[in-house]
Amino acid sequence: MPAKIKRAFASPKDIAATIIPLLETTPKGHTMRYVVSDEATGSELLAALQNALNMPQLKYVTISDDQFLTALLNQGMPKDVAEGFMIMTRAQRTPEKSYADLKAHQPEYGQVKLADFAKEFASVYRGESQGHSNTLADH
Repeated sequence: MPAKIKRAFASPKDIAATIIPLLETTPKGHTMRYVVSDEATGSELLAALQNALNMPQLKYVTISDDQFLTALLNQGMPKDVAEGFMIMTRAQRTPEKSYADLKAHQPEYGQVKLADFAKEFASVYRGESQGHSNTLADH
């Protein structure tokens, strides 16, 4: 993914805050809710991680679709799921198309911002707090 493309991110905390009320009182009919915590470019993500980790040498590296797919498969992700992630990532290279419906519905943004994520990530990375990834590749 090119470093200048802005993408939406969703924290598990913000997803839970959105989903729990829906599970407790299921709305009638068709309901759709977007969950967005923040938006950032790859360059902004890199800067936040460099700062939080105190690693100014950290680099943003763009990889090919094949490299991405291979990495997911090597982590044990099922092929059809990995291919779906690759297709989704490819689509995000044209955010005006991939985020059109999201923008049309003007979602409310969650509480977790990029700086919050970077601080939490750095704390777990340094072993100062407990944490684990929440990805399909972990399961």
